[in-house]
Amino acid sequence: KGAAGGGECDPRNYDALQQRDDYCEVRGWAMPMCPAGKGPQGQDIRPPTCKDKTWEAQAVADGIITAVTSNTTVRLKATDGTTFEYLHMHPDTIKVKEGQKVKQGDVLGRVSNIMNGKRDTTMHLHFQVRQQRTINGKLVDAYVPTFPSLVAALRKAKGLDPGIDANGDL
Repeated sequence: KGAAGGGECDPRNYDALQQRDDYCEVRGWAMPMCPAGKGPQGQDIRPPTCKDKTWEAQAVADGIITAVTSNTTVRLKATDGTTFEYLHMHPDTIKVKEGQKVKQGDVLGRVSNIMNGKRDTTMHLHFQVRQQRTINGKLVDAYVPTFPSLVAALRKAKGLDPGIDANGDL
């Protein structure tokens, strides 16, 4: 709010080139893959405009919908075991049901600013990914970074190479 970022619908807030990785920002959730051990659980993704119920959230992989909650979370479990969670879609736009099989690219719903049943956040999709990883010698179900994958997808959509090297680094 204010001069630094304008209002919620200020076009500067919806510029794809201004998005940034917020994976290890200091937050209250335990995040074993972050240096401080805390952070948010995923990535906030702003759509191209602030227009409600316009921008689609699509399945990133083939899998099955394992949850659709009243607070607008859709959980997709991919065939490789990765779990993807999509938050803040408008409940009237959610197109999937628990137990439904989906294919990569299927529309799950549309981006909104709904949280806990009311307009209680800014216009964005919160996207988080969980995988089993070995951290400090222990197998854990952890939230993993998503930003490099989003950058690669945007580059591909723009006709560029994904910008990922053989090690998976941007």
